[in-house]
Amino acid sequence: RDVLGSRGLGDVYKRQTIRFAYSDFDTYDHILPSSLQRFFQDIAGEQCDKLNVGYLDLLKQDALWIVSKMQIDFFYQLKYDEDYIFKTWPLKRRMFYFPREFEISDKKGNVIVRCISTWHIFSNSDRKLINPKNMNLSGLDKAEENQSFYENWNIDILKEYETQTGQNMFSHKVMFTELDHNGHLNNTHYSDIALNSLPEHHKNEFLSQMKIIFLSECKLNDIINTIFFKDSDIDVIRGEKNEHPVFIAMFKYGEKNGK
Repeated sequence: RDVLGSRGLGDVYKRQTIRFAYSDFDTYDHILPSSLQRFFQDIAGEQCDKLNVGYLDLLKQDALWIVSKMQIDFFYQLKYDEDYIFKTWPLKRRMFYFPREFEISDKKGNVIVRCISTWHIFSNSDRKLINPKNMNLSGLDKAEENQSFYENWNIDILKEYETQTGQNMFSHKVMFTELDHNGHLNNTHYSDIALNSLPEHHKNEFLSQMKIIFLSECKLNDIINTIFFKDSDIDVIRGEKNEHPVFIAMFKYGEKNGK
């Protein structure tokens, strides 16, 4: 992808002009959710670096950022070879959770995509949740009054989905190139596994929403088995390792939308 330029909106908001590449889209010219996730992850990381709460800053405190949930809402289709305005900003911390929002709009100001995600901080050594009060996170203090476009930051995914029966789809072995710097399956690959598990890929329908919850980490050579079931008009994929859920992804489709 081509980053054409950027300018900061204070210390808390980050704004960039972006252009997606052919490789960011699937065979039907639909944007791949994993492409957006990679972009979100990288830009959020860049902003955290500037706020002194980035990867290396937390590593000095034996800590890591971990994403737990993500909801992406699509209002129109993204296209390659067009310029879009991207913004991201952190919200006020909720106990142990750090919500963050993203927005992509066209040059006319039409909102194309919005996303909310929840993050928390894990210990790098024992992989346990850390109380943020025990860390130096002063760079996020300005996140107190940021605007949210979502009524509920705690993304809703039914607990029943963790045990719902469904159709067995396929097994995926975690490969070396899918690992992040922590030695675990990068969160962006979970949505690829989920998308590949759908029995139908909706060539003529528009993906209006994707939700994903990350329940446990996966390492090199772990086997993830996927299960598909429907809930009304929602396609649901659950990934399991040793019969325990590792992720749940939800895809909602509608009529194809242009712009």
